[in-house]
Amino acid sequence: MHLSGYPIAAVICAEAGVIFGSHAMKPEQVQRNMGQANTLWDGGPILEGRIGRGETNIESVRVTMGLMVQPTVMQNFLSKNDGLARGIGFLARFLFSQPMTTQGMRPYRDPEPMPGLADFHQRVTLLLQAPAATDELGRLISAHIKFDDNAQETWIQFYNEVEDYLGGDSIYSGIRGEASKAAENAARIACCLHVFTMPNHMLIDRRTMADACALMRWYLNEAVRFGQSAEVTEELRNAELLESWLVQKWKDALRAGETPQITVNTIRQKGPNALRGKKGLIDDALELLGDHGRVRVLPMHGTKSKEVFIAPQVIREYS
Repeated sequence: MHLSGYPIAAVICAEAGVIFGSHAMKPEQVQRNMGQANTLWDGGPILEGRIGRGETNIESVRVTMGLMVQPTVMQNFLSKNDGLARGIGFLARFLFSQPMTTQGMRPYRDPEPMPGLADFHQRVTLLLQAPAATDELGRLISAHIKFDDNAQETWIQFYNEVEDYLGGDSIYSGIRGEASKAAENAARIACCLHVFTMPNHMLIDRRTMADACALMRWYLNEAVRFGQSAEVTEELRNAELLESWLVQKWKDALRAGETPQITVNTIRQKGPNALRGKKGLIDDALELLGDHGRVRVLPMHGTKSKEVFIAPQVIREYS
C-alpha cells in the first residue's frame, strides 16, 4: 500500500545489506534518499513525482526504521558516504547498537522462563489493531502527549547534561550530530514507553522520562563506540581478528585436555580466512600484537618454528 493511502510504515530488515547496497544508495541517488529519510523522521511532507501518476504530496507520515546490518557492510557504506551521512544528519537520526561479540563464551544453558512475554505480545497486538485516525484529506491525526512538570524537569536536566559533554574533547564531541538529537530522541522514547504502559494518561511522568533518558545515554555510548570502531585501521582490525582466533584455539586445547601450543605455521595454515593467503597480513598482525604486549613470538628449541604465547591478561579479558 502506498503512503498516500495509509501514512504509516515500518522498514524492518534483518539483513540491511540489501538496503545499503541498493540502487537507492548509489552515488547519484544517495543524497536525495538520505534527505528524504530525514524529512520522514521530522514528520515533514514528501512530494513525489511519478510518470503516469503525477505529483503526490504526502503529509503527516509516521515511519519506523529498524535495520540490522553486518559491521563490514556498514563500514563499507560509511567509507564511501560518512561525510555526507553525517553532514546532512542522516546518522544522527538513528539509535545505534553494536553489541560486543560473545562467540566462544556461549555455553549451552536451558532457556529461562519468560513470564511477561505473553503479556507483551498481547499489548503489541492491541496497539497494532488500533485504527489510525485520518482527516478528510487522508492526513494522520495524532494525539499530542505532554510531559508533567517533573518529567519536564528531568528532560531539561538530560538536555543540559548532553550539552555539557559536547564541547572540547568531551565524550560526545566526536558524535555531535547524534548528541544534538539526543534530547528529542529521549522524548520520543518516553512517548513510546508511555503509550505502551499507560495509554489512557495524557501526561508522561518523571519515571518514564528518567527511563527514556537512561536508554538514550546507552545509545549515545554505543554511538561513541561505533564511531571509534569506524575509525579503526585495517591493521588493527586484523590484529584483533587474529587475537580472537588465538584465544579461541587456546580455549579449545584446554577443553580437550591438551597443552595449548600455537605456532606461526599453524596460523598460516589454519588461521582466520581473512588473513590467510595474503602476504604479510599475519606477520603484521603478530608484530602489532607483540608491540602492545598482547602476545610473544619465540623460537622453539631445536627447530626453525616459532611459537606464539598469549599474555595472561588477554586470556582474562576474554573470560
